[in-house]
Amino acid sequence: ERLMLAFALNAFWLPVFNNEFYLGAFVVIIGYLTFLISAYTDLAPTTLPGVMQVILFSVGVSLNTSWVLVATFVNFVLYAGELGWKTNSVAGNVPAACGIVAFVGYLGCVQAFMGYDFAWAFVAAWACMGIKRMQIIPEQTRFPVKALSSTLANCAQYTAFAVILAMGAAVVKMAIA
Repeated sequence: ERLMLAFALNAFWLPVFNNEFYLGAFVVIIGYLTFLISAYTDLAPTTLPGVMQVILFSVGVSLNTSWVLVATFVNFVLYAGELGWKTNSVAGNVPAACGIVAFVGYLGCVQAFMGYDFAWAFVAAWACMGIKRMQIIPEQTRFPVKALSSTLANCAQYTAFAVILAMGAAVVKMAIA
C-alpha cells in the first residue's frame, strides 16, 4: 500500500517538477519520500531473514529511497532559487551544497556500515560522483561555467570515497562476524 502511494506520487511529481513548478513538486516529493521511508523501515536489509529476500524486496526500495532523498534536496534548492537564493545565477551556494553532499554521504556511510545496505550507499556515492563530474567539466549549456566550484567537486569526490570506504569496511565487518 505504501509503495503504491509512493509510486503514484512519483507519477504526479515528475510532470510537476519537469514543468518547473518547484513548490508544488517539493510538496509532492516530501510525500513521496515519506511513503518510501515508511516502506523502507519494513524492508531494510537488516529486517529481512536472508540474502534472497534482501535482493527481492529491499534493493529496489533502497535504491529508490536514496535517490529520492537526493532529488528532494535538489527540488528544495531549486525552489529556494526561485525565491532569490542564487549565486552566480545558480540556485543555492557552495557551502549549502557541500552540507547537503556531506549529509547524503553520512547517511550512505551509516546505511552501508550499520545497516549493510549497499544499494542505498551505492546511490549516495554515485550521486556524489555525478556532482563532482558536473563541477569539473565546463559546458555552458549544462551548467554556467562561472558557477563551477572545485571546492564542491572535491567535497563530492571525498564524500563518495568515504561512502565507498564504508561499504568496504562493512564487507570486512560481515566477513569477520
